[in-house]
Amino acid sequence: MKQTSHAVLAMAICGVCLAGGARFAHAQVGTGWTEIHPASNIQVEAHEQIKEFPGDSRHATDGGGAYANTGGGEIFQLVNRTSNREERRFHDDYHHGTRQFQADVTIFGPTNEESIHQIFNGSEGPWLIVRQSDDGGGSVRIQTHGASAHVGFIPIGPYGTRFRLNSIEQHQ
Repeated sequence: MKQTSHAVLAMAICGVCLAGGARFAHAQVGTGWTEIHPASNIQVEAHEQIKEFPGDSRHATDGGGAYANTGGGEIFQLVNRTSNREERRFHDDYHHGTRQFQADVTIFGPTNEESIHQIFNGSEGPWLIVRQSDDGGGSVRIQTHGASAHVGFIPIGPYGTRFRLNSIEQHQ
């Protein structure tokens, strides 16, 4: 996809969602995980309106956001400032158990603190947000919400450097 001079974020993701079980998935953290494929859709926001596309879409474009699924990888791109959201929304609103999410991510600048990964706590909003940051020529900021709020930075190197994101979340 062509990146315009107003490009905010282009991000390539190959994601795996995992839940506890007996089958092993490639490059997981720990053992005993079973790969799952919850229903999902692609959401593109433009002018504060969200348009949804089926989860098996190969391409989705609306306003300033564009999505492509090519060669086993997903590309989420904000191509101008009319959009600030381009994402895959998994419909796996679970209330107990453990989930692991893994993605190989490449961020291309310029960017503006865009979110890469979020874990929500029902209607209370996200309790974990992973965002891109310009610090140190390229880093990831991890922020939790609530009584034990924390912010951490992980240097990833210059824009265009691929890194693996892996998060594990457990509901008691």
